[in-house]
Amino acid sequence: MPDAADESLDELLARVRELAAEGRDHSWAWGLADLENRIRNWPTGWGEDLQILVYGGFNPPPQPIVSTMLGITIHPEKLEGTIIRNSLTVLKATVQIADKTVPALVDAARRINVFLGSHTLVSWGNAECGWWSYVTHGTFGGVHSDLEGDDIIRAAESICTLPPVVRRKVDAALYWIRVPRHGIFDSYRSDLLAVYAGYWNALECLVDAVCALRPATKATKLEKQAAIDELLRLQNGHITVADVASLYTSVVSPGLVPKAAHAFAICFPEHADQYFH
Repeated sequence: MPDAADESLDELLARVRELAAEGRDHSWAWGLADLENRIRNWPTGWGEDLQILVYGGFNPPPQPIVSTMLGITIHPEKLEGTIIRNSLTVLKATVQIADKTVPALVDAARRINVFLGSHTLVSWGNAECGWWSYVTHGTFGGVHSDLEGDDIIRAAESICTLPPVVRRKVDAALYWIRVPRHGIFDSYRSDLLAVYAGYWNALECLVDAVCALRPATKATKLEKQAAIDELLRLQNGHITVADVASLYTSVVSPGLVPKAAHAFAICFPEHADQYFH
């Protein structure tokens, strides 16, 4: 007979397929199905409240902090040996919820974020703080890789042969790809926004690097003037502020978008349009 773990996994996968069939993004569907599964398996010792860990670079309060409006109670006892390994202080907190549903947890998360955001505000943003809960965040984990000497040396030595102006951009891209990721034992923290910003910065650096190696053909003054004249003709001489901004970024001083289109065409001639869009 199948065990409980197999049945739970089958139920989870069935829910993912159901959400995907509704047109949901697969990663979004998996995340929602996983959250619903953790709600169904609500820890028996929690009662009707959401229990969380609040952590950060602060000292424990001398007595409980209670907000009736927010429905949050911060307990003063400093905890040891929790999943939070790298913070000065970890405290238990309880958060009142209307029921054990996804909307109720979203509402609770908003209240928690307001509380911790207010702490950041009154402490002038000088100390870290965050929160974690098994139900909302799941268990910790991460990705590890092998340290492959030959591959690393081959890539690094190739990068070192690039022209200095290109090398600076590639060095910066490597930094932005490497730094935002947290460690495996810090995976209770969300690094999604940091990783997104890092990869975006890396993209801009690499676009600049490609354009430095293979510069795009720049429009001449006559071609720029012709484009301006054509817009004026189409608009019967009346242009808006948006038209001026569009002319500046597309004709006078092209920004990231046309540069990226050029870089993708150079690096991925068969899939440039797909990657660009």
